[in-house]
Order: sequence, then structure tokens, then C-alpha cells
Amino acid sequence: MKKLSLTQKIIAGALLGVVVGYFMGEHVTYIKFIGDIFLRLVKMVVPLLVFGAIVQAVASLNLKELGKIGIKTVVIFFGTTCIAALTALAAITIFKPTLTLTGIETKDFQGQLPEGEFIDLLVNFIPANITQAFANDTLIQIIIFGLMFGIALNKTSGNSLSTMMSKFIDGLRHIMMTIVTMFMAIAPYGIFSLVAVTVGEKGEEVLLPIIRYVLTVTGANVVFFMAYTLVVAAICRLNPIKLLQNVVRTIVVGVGTGSSAMSLPTELMDAQERIGLSPKIYNFVLPLGNAINTNGAAVTTTIAGITCAYAFGIDLSFENYVMIAIYSALATFGNTTVPGGGIVAVAVVFQMAGLPLEGVAIFAGVDYFTGLTRIILNVVGDIYTAIIVAVTEKELDREVFNAKNVAIKQPANKKTLQEDNSTAASQEAAEIKAPHN
Repeated sequence: MKKLSLTQKIIAGALLGVVVGYFMGEHVTYIKFIGDIFLRLVKMVVPLLVFGAIVQAVASLNLKELGKIGIKTVVIFFGTTCIAALTALAAITIFKPTLTLTGIETKDFQGQLPEGEFIDLLVNFIPANITQAFANDTLIQIIIFGLMFGIALNKTSGNSLSTMMSKFIDGLRHIMMTIVTMFMAIAPYGIFSLVAVTVGEKGEEVLLPIIRYVLTVTGANVVFFMAYTLVVAAICRLNPIKLLQNVVRTIVVGVGTGSSAMSLPTELMDAQERIGLSPKIYNFVLPLGNAINTNGAAVTTTIAGITCAYAFGIDLSFENYVMIAIYSALATFGNTTVPGGGIVAVAVVFQMAGLPLEGVAIFAGVDYFTGLTRIILNVVGDIYTAIIVAVTEKELDREVFNAKNVAIKQPANKKTLQEDNSTAASQEAAEIKAPHN
């Protein structure tokens, strides 16, 4: 086990849970406490983890210096993430990856779907009492407060008190990430416990729908990727085949490492050598996108949330569908670059939507397989955003983009891009030491 990565251990735990649950049946319920402990640990750290990530991301934006480039980037990030979530809604409507777990009553689980008119739900995004929002784990209100807090820190940057607060928030986030890293060590055992109990109580009826869920997520990711590629090629007047050729190296690195953080150095090199972006564009857009732009996560968490509701017999209204998609889009801006980040992202959306956290176990065991296409959307979404911004700012070198030989000679009077940018990105990725899903 020591030689396996965390992802491999989680897969092994899930598979072993299926086998043990299938053969032991209901007698396996005595180990459920292990899974319950794991879920409590996840729930314990999520509010502060999300708050710290949101504040740090917003406070790090140099809006005064970057102006419209920063605004364009953030608008495209959020816009494409919302479209990704809507794509997930369409996919789940068409393919209906329903899990029917008979014998489960919703009342047995904590959480309640937001109720009321759509406008009222949007109004409730704004916290009336932020301490109460933290106490009740109302993550959507925590995210909104985090955005406002980050903007305020950004506007008061240079002030000694603001500098101290920024360092405190940065330290808080790193501490939360360290705590998550610590308890994710027991994730394989928690997932084993929860999967074994689920299969033991419900039998093989849960297995085929899970396969359908994976195929639904994969199909939605592929469709969004193809559509996004064609749209970017059309509005930027680029050859779509050449566009794919120029980003394929980044895709291979992302899928091979299972981490968009690990692929950032390759993204930065491709941005200059293969795509022809100017440094002021790629040095801002790509690192920022790596932190807050995860289109693939929006697809996965939206489909997982609705599938979870089906599994536990929760009736969803049209407003509930839309709200889950919105929560998934917002949750990507609280991206958690920690081990098992995909699992934590699902837990964040479930908490916001009032869905039972017990449902996390259903999807955690197959997170690796949904992550294979999710990671493609995450890394390509950053590059495509950078291309759109560059075209609107006339910062795209089309000769470099269309060159048959994609490698170009580095300027003699400057450090190479790999020395200048890849080292910093690699240090950040090494600090994370985990897939950024």
C-alpha cells in the first residue's frame, strides 16, 4: 500500500468495498463508523478551506494594474463554467444516470434542499449574519462573503493591516490544506467502509448505475470540450485542427499526471512556443485559471449532485436543478488544490445544496475515471480563455500559432520561459503534491 498513490488507494478501497459488501451483505454495517468519521472530517474543514481559497484568489488579482484584462478573464472563467454546468444538466436529462437505492429514507440524513421562489433563493445568497453562515455551514453565503472580503483586501492593498490580514488568510488556507492532507490519508478506508455498507445493504443494483454515471460525465465533458474548441476557433478565426495540435502536449501531461497543477509549466511553454500568446496574457491568465477555473469540476459536481438526489429519493424541482448548477459553478471558484480535491469539491456542492454527504461515497470510488476527461476541460479551459483574451487585446502572434515547426527560439537576452515560469509553477505543484481535479 505504501507504494500506491492516494488515487490508487482510493480505487483499491472502493473495489474492495464492493467485494466485501457484496459477500457480507448487511453484516458489514458494523464498519460504517469509519466512513462516518471520514465524512465528519470533510465537513469540518470545508467552510474555512473554501473561504480561504476564495479570499486568496480575489485578493491576489491586481485589478488596478491589469484593468480590463483581469475583468475579461474572470468573466470568461465564470461564464464558461456556468455553460459547463448547463451542459451537465442537459446530459443528465438525456441519459438519466439514476441510482435507485430502495429502503433509504431522506429523513435519515442531514441536509435540506433550498426551498422558495428562485428570486428568494438568489437573495439568500447574501448572508445576514456571517457568523451564523459559518455556524450553519451555509457555503454559498460564505463564498459571497469571501468574494467581498477578497475585494476589500485588494482595494486596501499596501496598508499594513491589510498586509497582515492577507498573510493571515494565506496561512489559514495553507493550514486547512494541511489538515485536509492529513485526514485524506484515511480516505481509502473511509471510502471502503461507505461503499461496502452501501453495496452490502443494496446489493449489485448500485453498480450498473454507477457505470452509467461515469459514462454520462465522460460524455458531457467530451461534448463540452469539442464545442468549446469549435467556438474558440470560430470567434478567434483559428484552424480548429491546428488549435488541438497546439494544446495536445498540455492535455497529455494533464491526463498523464492527473493534475492541472503539474501541467501548468507545460501550459506556460505551449502558450509562448506553440500558441503565440504574449507574456502579459499567459503570465496572468494561466496561473489564475489553474487556481479558480475548473470547467470539468462544474460538469462532474452538477451530475453527481442530481444523481445523488435521485439515489436518496429526493424530488427535485426545476429551481433545484438550476440551483445545483449554480452551486457547482460557484464551488469551482473555491477550488481546493489538495489531495482528493475532486472528492472535496463534490462534498462542497452537496453541502451547499443540502444533499446528504453520505452520497459522496457513491462517487468517490470512481472519481479517478471521471477525472480523466475532467482534467482535460480544466487545463484546456485556461488556455482557451487566454487565447480569447489575447485576440481581443491583439496579443496573439498568428505566425507562431500557424507555424509548422511549433518550437521557436527563445530570446537571447531573457531567461527561457521554462526557467522563468516553469520553476515557480513546479514549486507550487510540488507544494500541492496531489491531483488538482
